[in-house]
Amino acid sequence: MRAGPVRREIFICYRRNDTGAYAGRLNDALSNEFGEDNVFFDRGGAIDGGDDWKKVIDERLESCAALLVLIGINWQTARLADPEDLVRREISSALARGVRVIPILVNDASLPSAADLPEEIRPVLDRQIMEMTDRHWRTDYERLAKSIRREIARRRRTMFTLLTSRSSLAVLAVVLVLGLFLATQKWKTVDPSTGTDTTTSSTVTTVQNGTADDSPVQDASTDAQPPPEADTTNSETSTGRTESMPISNQYYRLQLKHTKQFLDASYCTNDLNLQAGSDFDGGSCELFRFVANGDGWSRLQLMATGKYLDACAAEVRLDEGKSGDYSSCQLWRLVPAGEGWSRLQLKRDGQYLEAERCSTKIALGPISDSEDGACQLWRIVAPPANAP
Repeated sequence: MRAGPVRREIFICYRRNDTGAYAGRLNDALSNEFGEDNVFFDRGGAIDGGDDWKKVIDERLESCAALLVLIGINWQTARLADPEDLVRREISSALARGVRVIPILVNDASLPSAADLPEEIRPVLDRQIMEMTDRHWRTDYERLAKSIRREIARRRRTMFTLLTSRSSLAVLAVVLVLGLFLATQKWKTVDPSTGTDTTTSSTVTTVQNGTADDSPVQDASTDAQPPPEADTTNSETSTGRTESMPISNQYYRLQLKHTKQFLDASYCTNDLNLQAGSDFDGGSCELFRFVANGDGWSRLQLMATGKYLDACAAEVRLDEGKSGDYSSCQLWRLVPAGEGWSRLQLKRDGQYLEAERCSTKIALGPISDSEDGACQLWRIVAPPANAP
């Protein structure tokens, strides 16, 4: 059974006899920064033999954040008159889907005129152009990458806001329906002496000194323990101190003891590293919340994208929520180590989140006392005042 289409954030549109070599160079740079899975470049098996290439391209454009249109001196605008021209299809499909289209003039090429373009793709002329040349490759690439990072972060933030809004509305609807149902119910009991129904009430009337006193009935459930989602919980450490645990569903930064740097999703992508403190996308690439999952385990969800801290693959990174047997590689718990520091333990194999050899690389490892354990010790830090 074939897997579904891989999500690609960046789509490179080009003509092979015009900017083929430049497209390959750009693909290598983008893949190195954003990950190969996030770049669609139709070479090297991007489309499998026997696939309907039109369908594959439409699927990739459906999920991408940015279409990069490489225009060289041999772009051959005459070919655009053919409705089946691949470049024309890619541009028109991206424009129709609201994908950000970035025209890139390669090595001093010129932008075509409106008369040279089919009407359906003329809006590309209204898009801010970018230029890339061999002379200023590094500077030009950095400008392009920065624009792409912003668009990816914007789209993910919009999607996360939409999903959470829909979830909140669904929960509210359920609560309202349940409330209406309970409000219309009468709880009945039978008087054994008369065989008639009597209705219980939320108050009981007693007579004291000839006057009636309505007092609320004490609910036996008031002696129950607070739920896991309560504002704060406490854990007893090996040193005898009691440390506050994070408030569920509020966002925090995770700070490593060894370097005092913070766990960071690099430019709001799925890759993790450590940063001294980043204000990219309002700092939301460093803000996580603990989503309680029961029995002291939680998922750690990134504010910017809504994805979760995941250790299902060889590398620790961010991914969509998983269920079933795979959920245990997204479930974490804080193991207090004293003085406000804790280890983050993975449920699947009991290993701990760490900065590998105290570098900026995030990994898993067995409990370690290297650097007095400081490469595995984290603390929960409130977000900066200007955080979203």
